[in-house]
Amino acid sequence: MRIGRVCFNKIATLINSYSSYNPSPLSLKKFTDFGKTITISSNGNKKQTSIVKKDVEIKSYEFLREELLVRLALMTKEMLYLPERLIKTPSVQTVYSWYLRSFEEVLSHKDQNIDDKELAR
Repeated sequence: MRIGRVCFNKIATLINSYSSYNPSPLSLKKFTDFGKTITISSNGNKKQTSIVKKDVEIKSYEFLREELLVRLALMTKEMLYLPERLIKTPSVQTVYSWYLRSFEEVLSHKDQNIDDKELAR
C-alpha cells in the first residue's frame, strides 16, 4: 500500500506542476493547417504541399507529449472543483481514473527519444 501512496503522491505533484501552465491556444484552422506550407509553382499558381512527413510527425509528437500533459493535468484538477456529492459518484470516479491513467501513460513517453521506427507504428 505504501508504494501506491508514494506513486500517487508523485503523480499528484506532477499534476500540480503541469496544471500551473497554460495550454497552447490551438484553433481548428491551425490544427488543420499544421504541416502544410504554401509554395508558388513555376506557372505562378499557389498550391499546398506537405512538408517532409517525418518532420511533421516529430514536431507533432514533441508538441503533444508536453501539451497533453498540461491539458490532462488541468482537467484532472478541474474535476476536483465539482460538488462533493458529484465527485463521489461512480461515473465521475471512473472518468477521473481515466484522466489519471492517461496522464501516467503520456508521462511515460515524455523522456523517450523518438526515432523513425517508433513513428511508423
